[in-house]
Amino acid sequence: MVLTLLPTTVLAVDPTDHWTDEGNVGTLPVPVEDVYTITSAAELAAVAKAVNDQANDFSGKTIRLANTIDLSAHLWVPAGSYSFPFRGSLDGAEHSITGLTVNDEAYIAAGLFGYACGGVYSDVTVTGSVSVKMDDNYSYVGSLVGYIKNSSDEKTEFSNITANVNISGKCYYGAYYGGVAGYCTYADFIDCSVSGNVSGESEEDVFLGGLAGYCKYCEFEGCTSSGTVYGRLTYDEDFCLGGLIGYADRCSLIDCSASGNVTGTTAYYDDGPNVGGLVGYCEGT
Repeated sequence: MVLTLLPTTVLAVDPTDHWTDEGNVGTLPVPVEDVYTITSAAELAAVAKAVNDQANDFSGKTIRLANTIDLSAHLWVPAGSYSFPFRGSLDGAEHSITGLTVNDEAYIAAGLFGYACGGVYSDVTVTGSVSVKMDDNYSYVGSLVGYIKNSSDEKTEFSNITANVNISGKCYYGAYYGGVAGYCTYADFIDCSVSGNVSGESEEDVFLGGLAGYCKYCEFEGCTSSGTVYGRLTYDEDFCLGGLIGYADRCSLIDCSASGNVTGTTAYYDDGPNVGGLVGYCEGT
């Protein structure tokens, strides 16, 4: 008798637990000259947990990657809340964060960081997916930051960011989705490149952009987006879709481009959506 062993295929299993769960989260490293050097996903999860526990907002501190961080083993919990945002900086040191996965109905603001204020995000590549659903609230989603909470005396900078993160979601009051940031005020984007797709649906407002969804007092220079943008408005309010930016209010753009398809559908909006290959709607820009 001859037995023949056939090759078997091992199917990947989507994660169901979270990085900040006990047993998954690591220990926050000791900072050296205000720099926290991150060597593992568990340590990066410790950063998120410290912020979400309101133990440390990392104001004036830098989170620096020592190597590529793979987050695919567990679901990510976005760091920061509206009342206690992340206030530090992220230095990728030309490394990557791979396998970012957010798939939850619990987050109004989602991304690597949910809410952030100030800080510099530089020299990092991010891959993965962020998908949310909010039946009775707003929704802010980006690969790095969902909601940037700045005032006129604060500014956030994104420099040399590469994002290939698929963004999707559905909410009731307003969808603010972008490949890097969902909602942002007083932020600069320099040499950022996005290739992930962005899609969103809301009964009221929809602001979707390949790079950023809704921007006010922001500057963009040398930024590109090649992913598709698709939006659906199921009732009647603002509807702005752009290949790079959904809605730009008093922003500046220099040497920026977008090459992906931008489409939208609605059954109620009489004038149709504000759709642009680069920017959906400009005001004072």
